[in-house]
Amino acid sequence: MAFMLSRSDTAPSYLNRTDVERLARRAIADFGRNIGGEYTMFHYAPFLLAGLIRWHRVNPMALVIGADALADDLLNIIERTEKDLNERRRASANFQRRRSKFLPILQDLKSELAGEGSNPDVLLDIYGASGG
Repeated sequence: MAFMLSRSDTAPSYLNRTDVERLARRAIADFGRNIGGEYTMFHYAPFLLAGLIRWHRVNPMALVIGADALADDLLNIIERTEKDLNERRRASANFQRRRSKFLPILQDLKSELAGEGSNPDVLLDIYGASGG
């Protein structure tokens, strides 16, 4: 699903609010599963979220912090993830590399949720961070 949402310009238009809520809950759960771990399988959650954010084209106020409670939930899990990534003291070299790649992406996703996104390449950045 993340792949389709991120690749097709029309895919987000086929979603309804129920679909968006279900997929956002999946993204939140995937973010949560990585907290405390090594983030080796972390690429899917931000990829799905970035694809979902494209639903702004269908409903400009959807998934906007302060206007949509679901966006507030997404912001919360991103901030928890950032906290986890930043507070690790004895991190392996691989973890440090993943952290350095994903922290800027998390900032970009927060900006998108705030309606202030300015990185048109966020999907490519996520793909690159996952070793693609």
